Amino acid sequence: MPLLIMIIIITEEYKLNSLLSLKDHKIENIEILRKIKAKKA
Repeated sequence: MPLLIMIIIITEEYKLNSLLSLKDHKIENIEILRKIKAKKA
C-alpha cells in the first residue's frame, strides 16, 4: 500500500511539473511519464 501511495504522489508531482515547465522540458517530461507508466505496468 505505501508503494501505491508513493506512485500517486509521484504522478501528481509529474502533472504539476509538466504544467509549469511543459514548453521548456517537454521531451524530458515525456521520458519521465514513460518511466512512471513502466513502473505501473
